[in-house]
Amino acid sequence: MQDGFGEFTASSRALAAGAAAGGDLINQENLDTSNVIDGDANSKSQPAKRTPRPPNAFILYRRAKQPGIIASQRNLTNAEVSRTISDMWRKEPEEIRLEWERYADRKKLEHMQTYPNYVYRPNKNKSKVDKRRQQRKQSTKDST
Repeated sequence: MQDGFGEFTASSRALAAGAAAGGDLINQENLDTSNVIDGDANSKSQPAKRTPRPPNAFILYRRAKQPGIIASQRNLTNAEVSRTISDMWRKEPEEIRLEWERYADRKKLEHMQTYPNYVYRPNKNKSKVDKRRQQRKQSTKDST
């Protein structure tokens, strides 16, 4: 692959294949743990930052392709850039998309090592929950 993503192509194929197969082949030296917040005194002075989700294959693909699209066509809006990259993703051959999937698997393993206690817990939209409760109250009042 191109676009400044050379580290992905050569040596990463073997690593990505191992990551996809469940092997523990992540290079420990490449992990950046400097932004991990421990539960020490620093957490009292600063609010705890939200742990990011691991990027999926399309997000990684988009990050690699977006600078090239913007450099070639500066007048595009962000929505147009997203549409263009989405079309490019759909047109990619299956083997290229599989490489990005393997790369995403490696990133997920790195994420698991960096944030061992991470569990994805989406925030429920409180307004929707409140609306449902109000509807239930209304329906019970109406039926009595």
